[in-house]
Amino acid sequence: MKNFIILLVALLMMVPVMAQDGLDACTQATMDAQADQDGIGWMAAGFCCGAFGWGAAYVMDADQPDAARLLGKDVNYVTVYSQCYQEEGKEIQTSSAMKGCVASVVFNLVMQVMAAG
Repeated sequence: MKNFIILLVALLMMVPVMAQDGLDACTQATMDAQADQDGIGWMAAGFCCGAFGWGAAYVMDADQPDAARLLGKDVNYVTVYSQCYQEEGKEIQTSSAMKGCVASVVFNLVMQVMAAG
């Protein structure tokens, strides 16, 4: 009975550590994706192609994280990191393409106003 209680206490002490690792993995993945992903290309796609550029950004998968960052990491860490990295990458893609699309609409409206006036 004493061994069971010791094992239970040890397992309960590990749960917050594992949850913290998952949070740290996601935070690190988000920062890495923001540093790695280039939104300029997607902004140009949104500007030049309009809704089609935004649609492409929405449909296409984001880049995979660099494998060198994940060497020697726990399986749980790699899973959480990869998922958060791709989610942030997808967010960067779609928001950049949407900004380009909106900029295109504004540019075309300004050009029409200038041509009419």
